[in-house]
Amino acid sequence: MKKSIWLTFLSICFIGAFSSATAQEIGLQAIGGGLGMSDYQGGVGSAVMFEGAAALGTVAENLNLDARVGFWSKSEGSVSFRDFIIGAAVSYALGSGDSKIQPYAGGGLSLHFFKADVDVDLGGIFGTQSSSATSTDLGIDLRGGAKYGLNEKTDLVGEIMYTLGDAEQLAIKVGALFKLSK
Repeated sequence: MKKSIWLTFLSICFIGAFSSATAQEIGLQAIGGGLGMSDYQGGVGSAVMFEGAAALGTVAENLNLDARVGFWSKSEGSVSFRDFIIGAAVSYALGSGDSKIQPYAGGGLSLHFFKADVDVDLGGIFGTQSSSATSTDLGIDLRGGAKYGLNEKTDLVGEIMYTLGDAEQLAIKVGALFKLSK
């Protein structure tokens, strides 16, 4: 199962890179980061999410390519959960290019590297026992948001993203993108 997830993810990345190789504006355009609130649907609840982002250019008119890495962690009592995320997405710019506010909608794929740990106190001579489990899950990301052009070099970003699949979660995020000089 994990092999098929990896093969699917790598195939899509390869196809995306190959098909966009002829685009005029592909390359690292901006980098940034942000934070938000992620609500994992597996009974874990909400957690603060940290994210790094890269704008990778324009694939076609109004069609932008982005990449991200993210992390969230939550602990309650003797149980803890972590998710490290690597994703790529395409977004369609909905507004006109002249406006400072650029709404967008899009979707993409993400790999989620989950880890869960639990410590159980058995008492007496048995002491505390620990156990952990890991999984790698493919998520389908649906997202929408807006970029606000603060100045020539900085965009403020607000986004809502829902991830479908085994990694099902809702995230609300804010951050900034810093444009790189050409």
